[in-house]
Amino acid sequence: MKVLRISFLSALALELCATISVALIAVSIGLRLVDGHIGFTASLAILILAPEVYFPLRNAASLFHASADGTEAFAQLSEIAKQRRVAVVDEVIDFSSTSAIQWSEWSVDIPGRARTVILGETVKSGDIFFIVGESGVGKSSFALNLLGVNNQSSVMADGVEITPERRTSWFKSVGWVPQNPALAPGDVAHQFRTLSSTISDIDIEQALSRCGLEIGELPQGLATPIGFSGEAGSCASGGQIRKIALARSLITNPRVLIADEPTADLDDKSSHLIMNELRKYAAAGAIVICITHDRSVLQAGDVIARFEKSVNA
Repeated sequence: MKVLRISFLSALALELCATISVALIAVSIGLRLVDGHIGFTASLAILILAPEVYFPLRNAASLFHASADGTEAFAQLSEIAKQRRVAVVDEVIDFSSTSAIQWSEWSVDIPGRARTVILGETVKSGDIFFIVGESGVGKSSFALNLLGVNNQSSVMADGVEITPERRTSWFKSVGWVPQNPALAPGDVAHQFRTLSSTISDIDIEQALSRCGLEIGELPQGLATPIGFSGEAGSCASGGQIRKIALARSLITNPRVLIADEPTADLDDKSSHLIMNELRKYAAAGAIVICITHDRSVLQAGDVIARFEKSVNA
Protein backbone atom coordinates (compact mmCIF):
# COMPACT_ATOMS: atom_id res chain seq x y z
CA MET A 1 0.00 0.00 0.00
CA LYS A 2 2.91 2.33 0.67
CA VAL A 3 4.17 1.84 -2.88
CA LEU A 4 0.69 2.45 -4.32
CA ARG A 5 0.22 5.62 -2.26
CA ILE A 6 3.49 7.12 -3.49
CA SER A 7 2.78 6.04 -7.06
CA PHE A 8 -0.69 7.60 -7.07
CA LEU A 9 0.63 10.87 -5.64
CA SER A 10 3.42 11.07 -8.21
CA ALA A 11 1.00 10.23 -11.03
CA LEU A 12 -1.39 12.96 -9.84
CA ALA A 13 1.39 15.56 -9.77
CA LEU A 14 2.72 14.68 -13.22
CA GLU A 15 -0.75 14.50 -14.78
CA LEU A 16 -1.62 17.88 -13.27
CA CYS A 17 1.54 19.44 -14.72
CA ALA A 18 0.87 17.96 -18.15
CA THR A 19 -2.78 19.04 -18.13
CA ILE A 20 -1.97 22.62 -17.10
CA SER A 21 0.74 22.83 -19.76
CA VAL A 22 -1.65 21.69 -22.51
CA ALA A 23 -4.27 24.14 -21.22
CA LEU A 24 -1.81 27.05 -21.42
CA ILE A 25 -0.95 26.12 -24.99
CA ALA A 26 -4.65 25.96 -25.87
CA VAL A 27 -5.28 29.42 -24.36
CA SER A 28 -2.29 30.88 -26.21
CA ILE A 29 -3.46 29.40 -29.50
CA GLY A 30 -6.97 30.71 -28.93
CA LEU A 31 -5.76 34.29 -28.37
CA ARG A 32 -3.48 34.17 -31.43
CA LEU A 33 -6.31 32.71 -33.52
CA VAL A 34 -8.65 35.55 -32.51
CA ASP A 35 -6.01 38.16 -33.37
CA GLY A 36 -5.37 36.47 -36.71
CA HIS A 37 -1.69 35.80 -35.95
CA ILE A 38 -2.06 32.08 -36.69
CA GLY A 39 -4.12 30.06 -39.14
CA PHE A 40 -6.84 27.60 -38.19
CA THR A 41 -5.08 24.57 -39.72
CA ALA A 42 -1.84 25.26 -37.85
CA SER A 43 -3.77 25.87 -34.62
CA LEU A 44 -5.61 22.58 -34.92
CA ALA A 45 -2.40 20.67 -35.68
CA ILE A 46 -0.60 22.17 -32.67
CA LEU A 47 -3.56 21.46 -30.39
CA ILE A 48 -3.70 17.83 -31.51
CA LEU A 49 0.05 17.30 -31.07
CA ALA A 50 0.41 19.15 -27.77
CA PRO A 51 -0.71 16.23 -25.53
CA GLU A 52 1.81 13.96 -27.27
CA VAL A 53 4.61 16.34 -26.34
CA TYR A 54 3.84 15.73 -22.68
CA PHE A 55 3.32 11.97 -23.07
CA PRO A 56 6.82 11.16 -21.71
CA LEU A 57 5.91 13.12 -18.59
CA ARG A 58 2.74 11.07 -18.14
CA ASN A 59 4.62 7.86 -18.91
CA ALA A 60 7.12 8.69 -16.20
CA ALA A 61 4.40 8.06 -13.62
CA SER A 62 3.78 4.48 -14.75
CA LEU A 63 7.52 3.85 -15.07
CA PHE A 64 8.03 5.13 -11.55
CA HIS A 65 5.27 2.79 -10.35
CA ALA A 66 6.98 -0.17 -12.03
CA SER A 67 10.31 0.87 -10.57
CA ALA A 68 8.84 1.12 -7.07
CA ASP A 69 7.23 -2.31 -7.43
CA GLY A 70 10.54 -3.78 -8.53
CA THR A 71 12.41 -2.16 -5.64
CA GLU A 72 9.89 -3.49 -3.12
CA ALA A 73 9.98 -6.98 -4.65
CA PHE A 74 13.79 -6.97 -4.57
CA ALA A 75 13.76 -5.94 -0.91
CA GLN A 76 11.42 -8.82 -0.04
CA LEU A 77 13.49 -11.31 -2.04
CA SER A 78 16.63 -10.08 -0.30
CA GLU A 79 15.03 -10.77 3.08
CA ILE A 80 14.10 -14.28 1.97
CA ALA A 81 17.63 -14.87 0.69
CA LYS A 82 19.05 -13.83 4.05
CA GLN A 83 17.03 -16.43 5.89
CA ARG A 84 19.02 -19.51 6.67
CA ARG A 85 17.57 -22.48 4.87
CA VAL A 86 18.37 -25.99 6.04
CA ALA A 87 18.94 -28.40 3.16
CA VAL A 88 16.86 -31.57 3.25
CA VAL A 89 18.99 -34.69 2.93
CA ASP A 90 17.09 -37.45 1.15
CA GLU A 91 16.65 -40.66 3.07
CA VAL A 92 16.51 -43.68 0.76
CA ILE A 93 13.69 -46.08 1.64
CA ASP A 94 12.15 -48.80 -0.51
CA PHE A 95 8.38 -48.27 -0.70
CA SER A 96 7.90 -50.60 -3.67
CA SER A 97 6.27 -53.30 -1.53
CA THR A 98 3.99 -51.04 0.51
CA SER A 99 1.00 -53.03 1.75
CA ALA A 100 -0.91 -50.30 3.62
CA ILE A 101 -1.21 -46.53 3.89
CA GLN A 102 -2.46 -44.85 7.02
CA TRP A 103 -3.21 -41.20 7.70
CA SER A 104 -4.34 -39.26 10.73
CA GLU A 105 -7.37 -36.96 10.89
CA TRP A 106 -6.98 -34.08 8.46
CA SER A 107 -8.90 -30.81 8.36
CA VAL A 108 -8.89 -27.62 6.36
CA ASP A 109 -10.31 -24.15 7.06
CA ILE A 110 -11.82 -22.43 4.02
CA PRO A 111 -12.68 -18.72 4.52
CA GLY A 112 -16.42 -18.15 4.52
CA ARG A 113 -17.19 -21.87 4.76
CA ALA A 114 -17.34 -24.50 7.45
CA ARG A 115 -14.19 -26.38 8.38
CA THR A 116 -14.09 -29.75 6.65
CA VAL A 117 -12.59 -32.85 8.20
CA ILE A 118 -11.65 -36.28 6.93
CA LEU A 119 -11.09 -38.92 9.56
CA GLY A 120 -8.00 -41.06 9.79
CA GLU A 121 -8.09 -44.24 7.71
CA THR A 122 -5.99 -47.21 6.66
CA VAL A 123 -5.99 -48.42 3.04
CA LYS A 124 -4.53 -51.83 2.27
CA SER A 125 -3.17 -53.29 -0.95
CA GLY A 126 -5.90 -54.75 -3.11
CA ASP A 127 -8.33 -52.00 -2.07
CA ILE A 128 -9.75 -49.13 -4.07
CA PHE A 129 -10.57 -46.35 -1.64
CA PHE A 130 -12.87 -43.45 -2.53
CA ILE A 131 -12.63 -40.00 -0.98
CA VAL A 132 -15.87 -38.16 -1.70
CA GLY A 133 -16.85 -34.55 -1.19
CA GLU A 134 -18.31 -31.49 -2.88
CA SER A 135 -16.15 -29.23 -5.02
CA GLY A 136 -14.05 -26.82 -2.99
CA VAL A 137 -13.97 -28.75 0.29
CA GLY A 138 -10.24 -29.52 0.11
CA LYS A 139 -10.06 -32.89 -1.66
CA SER A 140 -7.15 -31.87 -3.90
CA SER A 141 -5.29 -30.38 -0.93
CA PHE A 142 -5.72 -33.67 0.89
CA ALA A 143 -4.32 -35.50 -2.15
CA LEU A 144 -1.17 -33.38 -1.86
CA ASN A 145 -1.01 -34.38 1.79
CA LEU A 146 -1.03 -38.06 0.77
CA LEU A 147 1.81 -37.31 -1.63
CA GLY A 148 3.78 -35.83 1.25
CA VAL A 149 3.86 -32.37 -0.29
CA ASN A 150 2.22 -30.26 2.43
CA ASN A 151 2.53 -32.59 5.48
CA GLN A 152 -0.50 -31.13 7.27
CA SER A 153 -1.22 -34.50 8.84
CA SER A 154 0.76 -37.67 9.37
CA VAL A 155 0.84 -40.13 6.45
CA MET A 156 2.49 -43.53 6.97
CA ALA A 157 3.34 -46.36 4.59
CA ASP A 158 3.70 -49.68 6.43
CA GLY A 159 4.37 -47.72 9.60
CA VAL A 160 7.02 -45.48 8.01
CA GLU A 161 6.06 -41.81 8.11
CA ILE A 162 6.33 -39.86 4.86
CA THR A 163 8.64 -36.98 5.79
CA PRO A 164 10.36 -34.43 3.52
CA GLU A 165 13.53 -36.52 3.73
CA ARG A 166 11.68 -39.59 2.44
CA ARG A 167 9.55 -37.83 -0.16
CA THR A 168 11.82 -38.63 -3.12
CA SER A 169 11.74 -42.35 -2.31
CA TRP A 170 7.96 -42.17 -1.85
CA PHE A 171 7.43 -40.55 -5.25
CA LYS A 172 9.16 -43.47 -6.95
CA SER A 173 6.40 -45.83 -5.79
CA VAL A 174 3.41 -43.51 -6.31
CA GLY A 175 1.43 -42.80 -9.46
CA TRP A 176 -0.28 -39.42 -9.41
CA VAL A 177 -3.06 -38.12 -11.66
CA PRO A 178 -3.93 -34.49 -10.75
CA GLN A 179 -7.33 -32.93 -11.20
CA ASN A 180 -6.01 -30.75 -14.04
CA PRO A 181 -3.26 -32.74 -15.77
CA ALA A 182 -0.44 -30.53 -17.06
CA LEU A 183 1.80 -32.37 -19.49
CA ALA A 184 5.23 -31.21 -20.62
CA PRO A 185 5.48 -29.76 -24.14
CA GLY A 186 6.28 -32.43 -26.68
CA ASP A 187 4.56 -35.32 -28.40
CA VAL A 188 2.57 -38.10 -26.75
CA ALA A 189 5.52 -40.51 -26.73
CA HIS A 190 7.65 -37.90 -24.96
CA GLN A 191 5.25 -37.86 -22.00
CA PHE A 192 6.08 -41.51 -21.31
CA ARG A 193 9.77 -41.57 -22.19
CA THR A 194 10.53 -38.89 -19.63
CA LEU A 195 9.81 -41.66 -17.11
CA SER A 196 12.11 -44.17 -18.79
CA SER A 197 13.86 -44.23 -22.15
CA THR A 198 13.29 -47.99 -22.34
CA ILE A 199 9.52 -47.64 -22.72
CA SER A 200 8.61 -48.84 -26.22
CA ASP A 201 5.88 -47.64 -28.58
CA ILE A 202 4.01 -50.90 -27.98
CA ASP A 203 4.12 -50.33 -24.20
CA ILE A 204 2.69 -46.84 -24.69
CA GLU A 205 -0.06 -48.00 -27.03
CA GLN A 206 -1.08 -50.76 -24.61
CA ALA A 207 -1.17 -48.33 -21.68
CA LEU A 208 -3.31 -45.89 -23.67
CA SER A 209 -5.64 -48.69 -24.75
CA ARG A 210 -6.13 -49.72 -21.12
CA CYS A 211 -7.38 -46.19 -20.48
CA GLY A 212 -9.74 -46.17 -23.45
CA LEU A 213 -7.59 -44.19 -25.89
CA GLU A 214 -6.72 -45.96 -29.13
CA ILE A 215 -3.73 -44.71 -31.08
CA GLY A 216 -5.90 -44.12 -34.15
CA GLU A 217 -7.90 -41.48 -32.26
CA LEU A 218 -4.86 -39.21 -32.07
CA PRO A 219 -4.33 -37.07 -35.22
CA GLN A 220 -0.63 -37.95 -35.52
CA GLY A 221 -0.47 -41.06 -33.39
CA LEU A 222 2.31 -41.01 -30.80
CA ALA A 223 3.75 -37.96 -32.56
CA THR A 224 0.67 -35.87 -31.70
CA PRO A 225 1.86 -32.64 -30.02
CA ILE A 226 0.70 -31.86 -26.48
CA GLY A 227 0.78 -28.37 -24.98
CA PHE A 228 1.70 -27.12 -21.54
CA SER A 229 -1.74 -27.76 -20.03
CA GLY A 230 -5.26 -28.57 -21.07
CA GLU A 231 -6.13 -28.22 -24.74
CA ALA A 232 -4.23 -24.99 -25.36
CA GLY A 233 -1.45 -25.50 -27.87
CA SER A 234 -2.15 -29.21 -28.34
CA CYS A 235 -3.92 -31.51 -30.78
CA ALA A 236 -5.66 -33.52 -28.06
CA SER A 237 -8.95 -32.89 -26.28
CA GLY A 238 -9.30 -32.47 -22.53
CA GLY A 239 -10.60 -36.02 -22.18
CA GLN A 240 -7.71 -37.42 -24.23
CA ILE A 241 -5.18 -35.52 -22.13
CA ARG A 242 -6.72 -37.01 -18.97
CA LYS A 243 -6.46 -40.52 -20.45
CA ILE A 244 -2.83 -39.89 -21.41
CA ALA A 245 -2.07 -38.69 -17.87
CA LEU A 246 -3.72 -41.78 -16.39
CA ALA A 247 -1.91 -44.12 -18.80
CA ARG A 248 1.36 -42.39 -17.94
CA SER A 249 0.81 -43.03 -14.24
CA LEU A 250 -0.02 -46.70 -14.83
CA ILE A 251 2.77 -47.62 -17.25
CA THR A 252 5.37 -47.93 -14.48
CA ASN A 253 3.06 -50.10 -12.35
CA PRO A 254 3.27 -47.98 -9.19
CA ARG A 255 2.50 -49.61 -5.87
CA VAL A 256 0.20 -46.73 -4.97
CA LEU A 257 -2.03 -44.83 -7.39
CA ILE A 258 -3.72 -41.57 -6.37
CA ALA A 259 -6.21 -40.23 -8.92
CA ASP A 260 -7.91 -36.87 -8.40
CA GLU A 261 -11.18 -36.68 -10.38
CA PRO A 262 -10.13 -39.39 -12.90
CA THR A 263 -13.47 -39.27 -14.73
CA ALA A 264 -13.69 -35.50 -15.25
CA ASP A 265 -13.98 -34.46 -18.93
CA LEU A 266 -15.07 -38.01 -19.86
CA ASP A 267 -18.35 -39.36 -21.21
CA ASP A 268 -20.21 -42.16 -19.43
CA LYS A 269 -18.66 -44.91 -21.53
CA SER A 270 -15.10 -43.69 -20.93
CA SER A 271 -15.79 -43.12 -17.23
CA HIS A 272 -17.05 -46.69 -16.87
CA LEU A 273 -13.96 -48.05 -18.66
CA ILE A 274 -11.56 -45.98 -16.53
CA MET A 275 -13.19 -47.05 -13.27
CA ASN A 276 -13.10 -50.71 -14.33
CA GLU A 277 -9.38 -50.34 -15.05
CA LEU A 278 -8.74 -48.76 -11.65
CA ARG A 279 -10.68 -51.53 -9.92
CA LYS A 280 -8.72 -54.19 -11.83
CA TYR A 281 -5.46 -52.48 -10.94
CA ALA A 282 -6.39 -52.48 -7.25
CA ALA A 283 -7.49 -56.12 -7.39
CA ALA A 284 -4.04 -57.01 -8.76
CA GLY A 285 -2.52 -55.92 -5.44
CA ALA A 286 -2.03 -52.17 -5.72
CA ILE A 287 -3.38 -49.45 -3.44
CA VAL A 288 -5.73 -47.16 -5.38
CA ILE A 289 -7.09 -43.94 -3.88
CA CYS A 290 -9.72 -42.20 -5.99
CA ILE A 291 -10.79 -38.66 -5.12
CA THR A 292 -14.09 -37.63 -6.67
CA HIS A 293 -17.34 -35.73 -6.33
CA ASP A 294 -19.03 -37.94 -8.95
CA ARG A 295 -21.09 -40.42 -6.97
CA SER A 296 -22.11 -42.28 -10.12
CA VAL A 297 -18.73 -44.04 -10.16
CA LEU A 298 -19.39 -45.66 -6.78
CA GLN A 299 -20.60 -49.21 -6.37
CA ALA A 300 -22.18 -51.09 -3.50
CA GLY A 301 -19.50 -52.29 -1.11
CA ASP A 302 -16.95 -49.60 -2.02
CA VAL A 303 -14.86 -48.26 0.85
CA ILE A 304 -15.66 -44.56 1.10
CA ALA A 305 -14.45 -41.67 3.25
CA ARG A 306 -16.36 -38.40 3.13
CA PHE A 307 -15.32 -34.88 3.98
CA GLU A 308 -17.49 -33.81 6.89
CA LYS A 309 -18.36 -30.35 8.16
CA SER A 310 -17.01 -29.47 11.58
CA VAL A 311 -17.03 -26.13 13.38
CA ASN A 312 -17.44 -22.85 11.52
CA ALA A 313 -14.21 -21.34 10.29
